[in-house]
Amino acid sequence: MGQALKPKARRRGRKSAPPTDPNSPVKERAAESFRSRPFDPDRSVSERRRSAPRDPESQQVLSEQADQAHQDTLRTFGLWLEDEGWRDLEEVDGAIDLHALPPRGIGGGKRTLFEIKSIRPTTERGRVRGGLAQLLEYRLLLGTPNEHLCLVSDRPISERRLRLLDSLTIGHAYVDAGKVVPSGTDPTRLLFPRNG
Repeated sequence: MGQALKPKARRRGRKSAPPTDPNSPVKERAAESFRSRPFDPDRSVSERRRSAPRDPESQQVLSEQADQAHQDTLRTFGLWLEDEGWRDLEEVDGAIDLHALPPRGIGGGKRTLFEIKSIRPTTERGRVRGGLAQLLEYRLLLGTPNEHLCLVSDRPISERRLRLLDSLTIGHAYVDAGKVVPSGTDPTRLLFPRNG
């Protein structure tokens, strides 16, 4: 004899979302919706939406530490830029961490976009790649093709990652014990000739 058929168990809870059409356009934020504001070194850390982690308590602590490390690095770097004579420092919420004009006679007078990344030894590769992609995207969508790009981290990065940035004419600096240290690459020396 055949097997007795069991009734299908009903799923309780939320209904699953309808399948998405892979050919439908992704809803993106319009470039005009990004607004610059003057750099504020005392701005508090903003809350970010994060995906649900496996261990929410641990992830919350890591997220808060990362947000605070990011803000500390941004603050230290922005104040250093002002001390070095950079001008028109601005942030763009949800996009560009910082952009500014160099002191007269430096960098061809072109504006520079800065992306801040807090990095742990196990996250360097992904964080540098992410920062690189953000810089290129922001220049394409929110900037102009001739703007300089610079990644700023809260610790030094490996020689391999520096070579990657250098090959793409992207500068790099890092914050070490409250001091800004420009890396010795050619694109970095173009941005910070007094310090490179």
